[in-house]
Amino acid sequence: MGTSQFVAPVFAKRVDDAVAGLCGVWMVVGLFLDGWAHRNQKPETFFSPWHGVLYSGFAVSAVWLLRVVRSHQHPGTALIQAIPVGYGLRIVGVAVFGIGAIGDLIWHEIFGIEVNIEALLSPTHLVLLTGGLLMASGPIASTLRRESENQRAAWSSTGAIIASVAFILSVLQFFLMYVSPYDYGKYDYDYLIGRDQSRWLGNQLLVDGIASVLLFSILVAVAMNFLIRHVRIPKGAFAVIILIPAVLQTILTNFDTASRLLGPVAAAALAELTWPWLRKSLSNVGLVAGWISGLTLVTNFGVLLGVAIDQRITWAVHLWTGLPFLAALLVGVLSVVVQLPGRLTGPAN
Repeated sequence: MGTSQFVAPVFAKRVDDAVAGLCGVWMVVGLFLDGWAHRNQKPETFFSPWHGVLYSGFAVSAVWLLRVVRSHQHPGTALIQAIPVGYGLRIVGVAVFGIGAIGDLIWHEIFGIEVNIEALLSPTHLVLLTGGLLMASGPIASTLRRESENQRAAWSSTGAIIASVAFILSVLQFFLMYVSPYDYGKYDYDYLIGRDQSRWLGNQLLVDGIASVLLFSILVAVAMNFLIRHVRIPKGAFAVIILIPAVLQTILTNFDTASRLLGPVAAAALAELTWPWLRKSLSNVGLVAGWISGLTLVTNFGVLLGVAIDQRITWAVHLWTGLPFLAALLVGVLSVVVQLPGRLTGPAN
C-alpha cells in the first residue's frame, strides 16, 4: 500500500516579491500613460509607446516569474512543485493577461480603437484588468504566508503587500475613472448642460458626482481595513494607499484638478500622525471604524473644498458639505462589519 509523500510548501524570498512589485509599478505607469494618451488625443494604435511601456512591464514580470519558479526547482522535482505559495495566482494572471493582450490586438483590428468610456469597458481590456489583478495578488498571498505575525512593522517585510494593495486600488480606480471625484465636471452641472437645458440631465450629473465620492471612499476604506486586519503596518503605508491612487487620477487631467488633492494630502498626514496612537487599540472595533470614517470625512471634504476654491461648484452648500458625512457614515458601517471578529458555528443540536 503506497503512501503519499508530503511536499513542504515553497516560499518566495522577499526580493522576489519586491521585484514583482516593481514590475507591477512598471505596468501601472504604462496603464496610466495609456489613459493619459487617450484623454489627450495622442496617436491611437495598438503599437503605441504607451502600450510599449505597459506590455514591456508585463514581459519583464513574466520572465521574472519564470526565474523565481525555476530557482526553487530541485533536481528530480516537478516544476509545479517549485511554484512558491501565492505565485499560482501570478501564473494564472500572466496567462490571462497574455490572452487579453492577443485578444486586444485582434479586437482592435476588427472593431478599431476604443474611445472614451468604451476603452474602460472593452471586453479585452477587462480581461487585461483581470490578469493584472491576479498578478498583483500574488505578492500579497506570498508575504502573508511567509512573514511571521510577530514580525516588526517594517517595509522590508510588508512593503510588497502595501505596494500590491496600492497597485490594485490604483488600477480599479483607473477603470472607474468615469465616476472619479478627481475628474472634470460633476460639480458644475449648470455649466455643463446650460441653464436652459433638461433639468433631468442636470440631476443625473449631480447623481454621478455623488456616486463618485461614495464609490471611491468605499474602495479606499476596503484597502485600509484589509491592511489593518492582516498586516503590521510600517510608517508611511497609509500615505501610500491614500495618496498614490489620487495623484495618479489627477495626472490624467494634466493636474488641472490638482486642488482636489487637498483632501487626500490632509487625510494622509492625519493618518500618519494618529496611527501610532491607534495601533495600541486595534481590538476596539468602534475606534478603528471611527478612525477610518474620520479620514474619509477629511478626504472628501478636502476634495470638495478644493473644487470650491478653484472652480465653480453649483451644488447647494447643504449638499457638498453633507456628502462627506454620508460617505464617512457608509465607510464607518462597512469598517465595523469588516473589523468584527468572525464567529464559528457548529451544526445545530
